[in-house]
Amino acid sequence: MFLSSAMAVTLGAQTVDEAVRYTQNNYYGTARSVALGSAMTALGGDLGSIEINPAGSAVANYSQFSITPNLSFSFGNASYYPVAGELSTNQTSASMTRLQLSNIGVTGRLDLGVTRGLKSITFGFIANTNNNYLNNVESYGVNGHTSFMGAMAATASMEGFSPEVLSNSDSYYEQGSGAPSWNSILAYRANLIGCIDDIYNYYVGSTENVLFDEYYDVKLGGDLNQTFKEQEIGYKRDLIFNLGFNISDKLYFGANLGMPVINYSSVDFLQEVALNWKDFETTFKSANYTYTYNANLTGVYGKFGFIYRPVSGLRIGGAIQTPTLYNIRESWWLDGMSYYDESGYNASESSPKAEYSYFIRTPFFYNLGIAYTFNSIALISFDWERTDYSSTRYRASRSSISESSYQYINNDISRQCTAVNEFRVGAEVKPLPSMAIRAGYNQKLDVRAISAGFGYSSSGSFYADFAAKWTKFGDIYYSPYADYIEMEGGAMYPSASVVSSRSLLDFMFTFGWRF
Repeated sequence: MFLSSAMAVTLGAQTVDEAVRYTQNNYYGTARSVALGSAMTALGGDLGSIEINPAGSAVANYSQFSITPNLSFSFGNASYYPVAGELSTNQTSASMTRLQLSNIGVTGRLDLGVTRGLKSITFGFIANTNNNYLNNVESYGVNGHTSFMGAMAATASMEGFSPEVLSNSDSYYEQGSGAPSWNSILAYRANLIGCIDDIYNYYVGSTENVLFDEYYDVKLGGDLNQTFKEQEIGYKRDLIFNLGFNISDKLYFGANLGMPVINYSSVDFLQEVALNWKDFETTFKSANYTYTYNANLTGVYGKFGFIYRPVSGLRIGGAIQTPTLYNIRESWWLDGMSYYDESGYNASESSPKAEYSYFIRTPFFYNLGIAYTFNSIALISFDWERTDYSSTRYRASRSSISESSYQYINNDISRQCTAVNEFRVGAEVKPLPSMAIRAGYNQKLDVRAISAGFGYSSSGSFYADFAAKWTKFGDIYYSPYADYIEMEGGAMYPSASVVSSRSLLDFMFTFGWRF
């Protein structure tokens, strides 16, 4: 939510949204594993399967190397509601494109030369992408009821600091209890808000007109053309050290030491433009506000799995992943500017760059799978994965910060998050010994993905796979600013809102060699 992001500049960006974002998996890996819907827990044999089940490396009776370029297209459609609950005034579309590697890795197999017992040991290093942060939201509409600057003024009035304090609070690290927020400081210095009562420190937005008859009567001066944009980009990539053990070609064990790396950035932009500047006592014409956020995370976890072949063709697999402890380093800053017909009022301001670090502990991940192969002609595979997001916890990274500072957000996570089940299914048919046709499907809550692809395996060491994956995400609800106008009866006037739908189209090509 944009509001929680903007207000987080003074409180830190630790929210329930961030906890879920950095915890969730959206497996990529190789084109074969993606084409099969990532239903790889019981299959193995593929470098994309090792992240899902470490025992997958031991299934292959060869060493291998693979690399997988991935081309992603993000599509977004947004509807703008100038007053929450009213009909949308505009629907807009936006897209983004990115090229990256979803997989690169190598495994080596050590044959112990026995026919029973521990037959081989596999070791490897794999880098697999398991989440793709790519989103672009653009929306706009005409609003004659509320204003972002009005909401900023309401916040500044509630904080109650004088214009002198807002003008002279220069150190970001002074922010906290007993100090104004940088939202209020920036709004005042960029002439987005102004003080009309320096006794009670009462502020109004530059888009608002004021009448005084015993009480202040503050109303929006005229219609505003409002624009809201959010752009997200980043990745979650696991660096995996793997060991696999083959026991009598019936039981396979594996273990991963995973070191996930996350890079994430977002930019939220809000603009208000007067349709007629003469409607505004301040001669207001336009204003821009930007919130920029960057995060880099490194973590470590362990994962352990097995695959069992009770009878020919049937495979049963399972894996458990320990909680990941992430060290998060994040930074954010604000920019604001305003323009007036009387240019002497034009102003701009930027907040200092805030930098924080802390820890987050993710939940356990559990997955089970069953697969059946039909005489090397076809196969079908089913996976179930479960994660209890309510056990995610924030932790302080410095002894000087009390763990109690994260108590409220951890309590919110416990209340708002639940255990989530993901279901995956994949199928493969081989019309020729050298060719495979694949399809898959997976679903987790309101996120659904369908995939398809094909593969070629030469009589020598080379193989190649292609996959296409379409992922449809649930709607995202944005509140660019808080409700701040009190109506009769004490209810708050519902401010502007944005509803965005998002989908992601991925194309992957895997090139591999067995040796």
